Amino acid sequence: MLPASVHHVARVLRTDALAARGVGCGTLVPMRNDASVVRGPLVVLEYEVPGARRGELLDFFARAFPIYERPGGIRMSLHEDVDRPGRYVEIAAYADREAFDRDQVRVEQDPEMRATLEEFRSFAAGAITVHRAIPVQVAHRPSTDEAENAAPIGDTRIAPFRINHAADVCALLRDAGLPEPDSSDRAVEMLVSLVDGRVTGCIGWERDGDRALLRSTAVREDARRRGLGRALVDAARAQLRAEGVREVFLFTVSARDFFAQLGFAEIARTDVPNVVRESRQFAMHCCGDAACMRFVQSAS
Repeated sequence: MLPASVHHVARVLRTDALAARGVGCGTLVPMRNDASVVRGPLVVLEYEVPGARRGELLDFFARAFPIYERPGGIRMSLHEDVDRPGRYVEIAAYADREAFDRDQVRVEQDPEMRATLEEFRSFAAGAITVHRAIPVQVAHRPSTDEAENAAPIGDTRIAPFRINHAADVCALLRDAGLPEPDSSDRAVEMLVSLVDGRVTGCIGWERDGDRALLRSTAVREDARRRGLGRALVDAARAQLRAEGVREVFLFTVSARDFFAQLGFAEIARTDVPNVVRESRQFAMHCCGDAACMRFVQSAS
């Protein structure tokens, strides 16, 4: 995982052209591992974006990512600071110095690029810190445990649930103390995160019109604290937004702070709409300590 700060490995360089960059998200649109791309210069940006604009930001990245990488020899990624939600580290990896130089000309002269960068500027709150770095070769051979257990978020694929994922998903939910979907539920749709074909996380929802109830969110213990939970929530919200869902609700006993960091706000049970009250989830939690939370989707 990328550290919260890269000051110790990069030389600070401040330029308006570099500070205006925007990228695709490292969890939803992973940075490739092409050796031809990661051997050249890196440009690293650090900045903050208000939590209320997170959904808009990810929608913007989905459009901007192909524009930034279009010339070739460039790979972009975005990482969110685990300890400071809303603080982002953005990386542009170039194949070589020539690719970097060509891109700076495009930043200054290409009308489409300039318009996209101008839109990006509206998201950053406060100053953007820019670093430039070159690769440093370090001789290191990973141990057997490292090779077997390492599963960085960049290698994770988020995909629709398939029947062959059922056993792994049920085990995840049991380990997390969450109920498994059953025949008394409304139709439950799910996404899973996969590393080398193995399920490392899951998220589900029940939808009724323009409202949805988020549920069955779990991450395998050895894959936690890598941003995977956020990636699953973001992927689910993006799909629901595309399908016209306006409000997303959930119940949680132990993850209030996690969901609050993602823009969910706690609400009174009396404010829960009837379509959510009719769910089995509501009946199971209504006498317990679960918090009711709501997220209002931005317009697509």
